[in-house]
Amino acid sequence: MRFLTFNLWHGLSPVSPVLFEGLEPAERRRLREQLQLRVLREVSPDVGFFQEVNPVVKRAPEIAAHLGMDLVFRSI
Repeated sequence: MRFLTFNLWHGLSPVSPVLFEGLEPAERRRLREQLQLRVLREVSPDVGFFQEVNPVVKRAPEIAAHLGMDLVFRSI
């Protein structure tokens, strides 16, 4: 069984105690996310643990679908 832990880098910077802004241009973020999916496909883990998935409600299901895996997540 293959396990993977991967910090996806949330790409945000705090501008106040409750607000964040992006640290990279939208195109660069899109390319980074595509590269992450390509790497995940190549590694093909049986179980994946991901940190800094942002935004989790959109990105986590995308990753799970891409890998053909079930999804369980907790946002804290």
